[in-house]
Amino acid sequence: MAGTTGPVVYKRYRNMQVVHAKPRFSPGSQTIATKNSAAKFGVASNLAMELRDNFASVISGFYDGPMVTRLNTDVLFSLRQSQNSDSGIYHFNKDSFDRLNGFEFNENSPLRNYLLVQPSQSISGYTLQIDLPELNTQNIRFPKSAHFCVLQIAVGMYDLASGYKKLILPVSSTEIKNDGTTNPAQQFQVTIAPGCLCLSVFALKYMRQTFAGQMILNQKSFSPAAIFKAVIADGIPDPAQRTSWTKIKFKTD
Repeated sequence: MAGTTGPVVYKRYRNMQVVHAKPRFSPGSQTIATKNSAAKFGVASNLAMELRDNFASVISGFYDGPMVTRLNTDVLFSLRQSQNSDSGIYHFNKDSFDRLNGFEFNENSPLRNYLLVQPSQSISGYTLQIDLPELNTQNIRFPKSAHFCVLQIAVGMYDLASGYKKLILPVSSTEIKNDGTTNPAQQFQVTIAPGCLCLSVFALKYMRQTFAGQMILNQKSFSPAAIFKAVIADGIPDPAQRTSWTKIKFKTD
């Protein structure tokens, strides 16, 4: 027997019948602190959802089960340290979201274990530049069945003041063959918007060449992808630049 009867709940546990009191909740049973904490977590969850959804085409849904909770937690931490406890107003600076640097979308196949080089990122004015050292089979870890991989570098922008996001397209990519060939060092540059949170994401897509064409090897249990850097650009967001941006469920204004 399972279910509720009056003030008690019946459950099965290890072939035994268990009876316990039914929990009682009401709006008045929550303290102000509990309500405030729940509200803050809801705000962080909304922003975390927008961060990851902006990179849906790069992550491809191949993330580990606890990823959403991990990202919610890191975003909540970033928001809390940027919020004035008395006024509730957010004050973001360049490094407000640096907790996201190196965040892995799939801990079953962390990017740090497959991309064995150290890229660098710099910002000059409103140009974000990523410098990638030379790449070959010595600094890219390949599954045995992979003939080549594609390194994707994507940059997403978020106007946190007014609540908009944009993925800069096209996503930069470079192909690395699993045959000892060395790719020369490369630079990737994108123009970013003033005052916006900018996230750069790296992902490795592994491919196998078959008689029927190319077959992607990435799957839920194996798909290296991570946030490289999270930084707030200098300046004030310009509403005129948001005409092609997407509205998000977060804003501070």
